[in-house]
Amino acid sequence: MKRRGFIGKVLKFGGALVFAPKLLFGADAKISDITTVVNDYNFSKEVYGCKGKAIVLFYSNWESYSPTIFQLYRWLVSEYRDKVKFCSYELDDSYNPKVNANWKENWAVIKEKYGVDLLPVTNMYLDGGLVYRVRGSPTEKVPEQEIRKIIVKWIENQ
Repeated sequence: MKRRGFIGKVLKFGGALVFAPKLLFGADAKISDITTVVNDYNFSKEVYGCKGKAIVLFYSNWESYSPTIFQLYRWLVSEYRDKVKFCSYELDDSYNPKVNANWKENWAVIKEKYGVDLLPVTNMYLDGGLVYRVRGSPTEKVPEQEIRKIIVKWIENQ
């Protein structure tokens, strides 16, 4: 899937037309709208084949952490979209133990392929190779600022 372009509105402001791309990164922006959506079919091309930096967020919409990690990613994409290819990999209900009796087999496969054993996981790649992983989402023990600092340091110094 191709990387999506800017989403926003053209507004008339003092007689001039102004593009308002910040709407793309607002609280209602879906992660899939601001990142390259990856899955088992295009992961090799989009991530392993990427020259430069790529960050992949593995997540699900059935976990309660989503709002906090999504807020962080909206900020990262708005600040660093010119330096990093941001991707998202959504794990659907086939990984959800509440609705799928075979969820353990699915988790074994995703763990072997991508090293994902809990959600969310952020994998950071350089020229297609995994170089760093951040496991979990912001909590009281590990606030958003700490996770942000780790990712930003990697983006700016790698």
